[in-house]
Amino acid sequence: MAEQLTHKLPGRRGNHASLRTNSGLESAKPRALGSGALSLTSNFAWTFAGNGIYALCQWAAIVCLAKLGNVEMVGVFALALAVTNPITFLANLQLRVLYVTDRESKYSFSEILGLRFGLSLIAFLILLLVCWIAGYSKNTTTVILLVGLAFLIDSISENYYAIAQRQERMDRIALSQVFRGLLAIAALAIIVRYTGDRKSTRLNSSHITI
Repeated sequence: MAEQLTHKLPGRRGNHASLRTNSGLESAKPRALGSGALSLTSNFAWTFAGNGIYALCQWAAIVCLAKLGNVEMVGVFALALAVTNPITFLANLQLRVLYVTDRESKYSFSEILGLRFGLSLIAFLILLLVCWIAGYSKNTTTVILLVGLAFLIDSISENYYAIAQRQERMDRIALSQVFRGLLAIAALAIIVRYTGDRKSTRLNSSHITI
């Protein structure tokens, strides 16, 4: 009997060790931070809808500018997009992805946000330098800086979107994108509506040099 017990004990120890190993593997699996996480299907649907509506709002903004403004306004706006997109894209550095995938919490939210503010400031200074070197007119420079500032503010919101993404709540991000898109169209329509005529006469008389 004693020998049988001694033969069975290692097996029991092995079972306990395997249980500990399995429990350790289960605890090591990444889980959503916080409660109320949505399913993968729901998150995909919200992400698809949010990105789609936000893209439509950007298209509608161009249409609004073309209808309420003039050809010169559309040209200056297209130039502003061409100048600001590469600079703001490089300043982004995919910090949202870094924060979302940082399961060990090596970098705090305040550190990522501080880095974002620093990169945004550098990007804005680079935009100023580009406009000065290219010799753009005052009106064109103003439009470029405003568009660049809008992109940089948009990149700061990515930090807060990262929190919702870590909690697997893509619905909050989608609703924010829809609200921002509609707000941008309304603001652009109001600005162009009340300043379009005056700027139109100014553009036709001076022919902005680019």
